[in-house]
Amino acid sequence: MFRLELFRAGEIERRLAVPDLAGAEYGSSCIRRSLVLRNLLILLALSAVEIVRPALRV
Repeated sequence: MFRLELFRAGEIERRLAVPDLAGAEYGSSCIRRSLVLRNLLILLALSAVEIVRPALRV
């Protein structure tokens, strides 16, 4: 699971490095950043669940 999360994080970073093909408009760049932040928060939450889950089985 952790390797998959690292792969996803790498994909997000790679996509951020790609220039905005729709143009350098503020709106599209802002939307893209917010989507990336949302994805990173989801990955962080998944990581936290994987860390806490074994402790909850006790």
